[in-house]
Amino acid sequence: MPKCSACSSENSTGARFCSSCGAEVKAAATRIEPEHMAPGVVLQDRYKVTGQQGVEGTGPVWIAADQMSGDLVAIKVLPRIVTESPASMAEIQERCGGWLKLDHPNIVPLRSLEMEPFPFLVCDMVEARNLKDVYADRVKQGHEIHEVGHFTVGEVITFLPDLVAAIDHGHALGVLHLDIQPKNILLMPREGGGWSARLTNFGVTGFIRDKGVHPSKQMRQLDDGVPVYMAPEQMRLKEVDGRSDLYCVAVVVFHLLTGQHPFLTRSQIGLAGSMPRAPKVDTDILGLLHLAMSVRPGSRPESGQAFFREFMLIADPDNAPPEPGVVPEPAKATPPRPGPAADEEILQGSGVIETESIDQPVQGLSETPDESASTAGVLADREGPSSHSDDGESEGLDEAEESQGGLMWALEMGLWVLAAVAVVYLLMKRL
Repeated sequence: MPKCSACSSENSTGARFCSSCGAEVKAAATRIEPEHMAPGVVLQDRYKVTGQQGVEGTGPVWIAADQMSGDLVAIKVLPRIVTESPASMAEIQERCGGWLKLDHPNIVPLRSLEMEPFPFLVCDMVEARNLKDVYADRVKQGHEIHEVGHFTVGEVITFLPDLVAAIDHGHALGVLHLDIQPKNILLMPREGGGWSARLTNFGVTGFIRDKGVHPSKQMRQLDDGVPVYMAPEQMRLKEVDGRSDLYCVAVVVFHLLTGQHPFLTRSQIGLAGSMPRAPKVDTDILGLLHLAMSVRPGSRPESGQAFFREFMLIADPDNAPPEPGVVPEPAKATPPRPGPAADEEILQGSGVIETESIDQPVQGLSETPDESASTAGVLADREGPSSHSDDGESEGLDEAEESQGGLMWALEMGLWVLAAVAVVYLLMKRL
C-alpha cells in the first residue's frame, strides 16, 4: 500500500490523495531492470540511453549520453548469472580493477563499474565494428562469388601489432584478457588501407563465460566461437599466463587467413565436404601459428612482440621489428675517397687493376676470393709498409698451411679405413 510522503499514512492502492491529510500521493517509482533497456532510459539520473551499438562478449552494448561530462559512452549490462551471486560480483569487481589500471591506445578504457539500478560497465565509446561482424561480411561476399571469405597476410599485418601491443601492456601490469576472440576485437579503418585494432573487455568476459557454461560443455558450443579461442590450460582449469592470451591470438589469425578454425568438431567434420577450399597460406606462417597454438605453453613464443617479430620475419622481413633489447647500430658514415690520381697510384702499385678500370667501384672487388685477397692487399698498402708482409713470407705460410691440411686429410681417411675394417671384422665374427 502506498504511503503519503507528507504524513506517512498508508492509503489504498490507486489512491491519488491521502485519506488523512489530503496531500497528493505519488506513485512509487518503477525499478529499472536490464530488460527495460531501450532508447530514452536514464540510469542514475546521468546516463541517457540513445540506442544499441551491437553485441560483445558481455552481451548487448548500449550507447548513452553522459549528461555530466557531455561524452557518449558505451553501457554494458552484466548478465544475471554473475550479478546474483556475491562471490561472482566480488570477482567481477576485482577483474574490473585490473582493467581500470590499463592505459594504452589499443585498449578500450573502462571508466567505471556501476551497481545501481543493476550492475553495468561504463566504457569509452569507440566508433568501430567488431572483428566477428567484419569477418562475417567477408564470408558472405565470398560465398556470393563462390570464393572463401578471408583476410590476406598483408591485411592482418595492419592490425596484428595493435593486438600484441595491447596484450603485452596488460601482461606487464599483471592483467590477463583470457577471452580474446573476434567479438572483443574492435576494428577501425586506417586512411592508407587496412585497420587499426583495440581490445575490449579485459578479463571480464572470460569470467562471465566460465560462469555461464561449464568447460566440459563448451566444446559443443562452437556457434559463438568461444571454446576454440580458449587455450588448453584454460579448458583444464589449470594455471594460465600471458601465453594463454597469445594462444588465442594465434587461433584468431589462423581463422582469418584460412577461413576455418584450426580444430573441428564431429559436426563440422561432417560438413567439411561442402565447405569451400581454404586459401593457400605460407607453410612457414602456418608453422609459426601451430607453434603459438602448442598444447604446452612453454613451446609458445614468450610474448606478443616476439610472436609478431617472427611473423614479420616470414611475411615481410624488411619491415620486421628489431629483436627486443637489441638497439640497431647507427649507419656509419662512408669516409671520403681519395681523388682519381691517388686511386690510380694506389691501385696500379698493388697490381689489382689496370689504368682503364680505375672508375670501377671499390666494393665490386670483393665478389670472388681472389679479388677479396687483392682488396686486402690494397687496404694493407693504405695502412703502411709496416702491416704488409713480403712475398716470400706469404708463400712460406701458404706452403705450411697446405702441408698441414694434407696431413689432416690423410689422418681422417685412415680413421675411416680403420672403422670400416672393424665393422667387417665384427660381421665376419658373427657369421
